[in-house]
Amino acid sequence: MPARGSASEGRASAPARLSVFRKKHKGFTPDRRLRLIMRQIPSLFLGALFACVLPLLPAQEDTIVLKNGDRVSGRVVRHEDGVLVVATELLGEIRVPAEGASIVTTSREYTAVVATPSAEMDSPTREPVVAVTDARDESRSARETSEDAWKRQVELGLSAQDGARDQTNLSLRLEAGRKLEAGSVNLQVSHQYGESDGNLVTDTTNARVTLTRDLNESVFVRGATRYDRNPLAGLERDAEQTLGLGYTLVDRASLNLSLGGGAALRNRARRSEATEWDGLLDAFGRLKCSFTERISLSQDFSLTTAPDLRDDFKVKFETALVNQLTDVLRMTLRYEYEYNSAAEAGLAERQRVVTGIGCMF
Repeated sequence: MPARGSASEGRASAPARLSVFRKKHKGFTPDRRLRLIMRQIPSLFLGALFACVLPLLPAQEDTIVLKNGDRVSGRVVRHEDGVLVVATELLGEIRVPAEGASIVTTSREYTAVVATPSAEMDSPTREPVVAVTDARDESRSARETSEDAWKRQVELGLSAQDGARDQTNLSLRLEAGRKLEAGSVNLQVSHQYGESDGNLVTDTTNARVTLTRDLNESVFVRGATRYDRNPLAGLERDAEQTLGLGYTLVDRASLNLSLGGGAALRNRARRSEATEWDGLLDAFGRLKCSFTERISLSQDFSLTTAPDLRDDFKVKFETALVNQLTDVLRMTLRYEYEYNSAAEAGLAERQRVVTGIGCMF
């Protein structure tokens, strides 16, 4: 009668099981597994970021401006005996004096301003006087007053590390923008430089000029000129001129979302190869959330690909969390991801997280 399996037989069977696992998962090494896990970290980071900040989006409420300048956010329930009853999220119903107060209710299209009567004319039966104006007219007027004002910013990010590995990373970014009567123009130039143990590991230059023109409240024309240079990846020049249509899906004070697409013409020069001219398809999108007057989150996405959808495309994704410290200084946490199939083997994918301080002028 055969004896039961001994401990030595159990130990002997472990290599056999490992051999079967290796044959079944050929090429799946611990190093590759670690790389796959590391690639998921930015996605997990962004998911956690959205989970934390999206609940902070302000709900649509009334803003009651009192006579002394104080502001109360909530929903006006009723107006009686010279008092406004306001339902707030934290304190429940509160009562504030109606004399000299005004109520501003903002929606996507209209702004209603409720002016309460003075104390001398106030009575239990007197109702507030409501004047409704078109918020689009106010927005248009605001654009006209700031039409000639350029907004410019210089942002610098620097990190240095000494020890087991000496590493230096530098990020310099210049942005300028101007609102037009029916559109906007934006300029962005950035350069990233990095060294590790005395070796050059990053040397990229990016530039972009974007011009938009509103056709109506939701549809706009967008033209963009983009230039990228990454000699370490074999890309001496990658320039694109795009033209397309965009559509604004959401346009609120705290949330803006737009998507679009069009065509692009590309001029590309790779290391030891002749200059290439190609026609491409282009897609783009932008999301901006304003949590408070000083904290905002923006996401920009762009994709250019060959019309026959062959393995010739470029994807760019950028997320920026901005804290406006003062009217001049701002701090930015930025995540950037890029995949360019034209880069040399092993260098097509780039991603980085940059913390920078910006100065507006």
